[in-house]
Amino acid sequence: DIVGAWGRTRDFQITGWGESDLDVLVSEVAASQRKRVGPDQTPKLGAYYRQDAFEFARAGVPSLYLRRGVDFIDKPAGFGEVMVAAYIENDYHQVTDIVHPDWDLSGAAELAEFAFATGYRLTRGGPFPQWLDGTEFKAKRDSMMRAGDSPTAVELKKP
Repeated sequence: DIVGAWGRTRDFQITGWGESDLDVLVSEVAASQRKRVGPDQTPKLGAYYRQDAFEFARAGVPSLYLRRGVDFIDKPAGFGEVMVAAYIENDYHQVTDIVHPDWDLSGAAELAEFAFATGYRLTRGGPFPQWLDGTEFKAKRDSMMRAGDSPTAVELKKP
């Protein structure tokens, strides 16, 4: 949904920013790609609770939704907001919600590289991501960890 369809940006948005210590990781990855990263610029849309990774959060597994930025390279200020508003108004979840031949997917390619680099860094070891204190999913995760029923502790069971 709403990938970088209108070109490259100087930044990326994180839906779920401030919820877990994944913020540190994505900030490091963004800096290595000479990008800024920050919170979702349209929280009123409720994307965190509607995105695919939300089921992980509900189960207690820290998650986030990596999104295209809003500071478009070689575009006027506010360009992204206008394009997203038009997309939501005219195409989002409509029969016209298709790939258009005039899209500039260079931003989508950068977002894919960012997502890959973030996932790769997660696979390189280190502590499992944790929810920050005060987040609504932390209690579920803490309970799961006390019970020994975590993604890092569960044994695969044969059917």
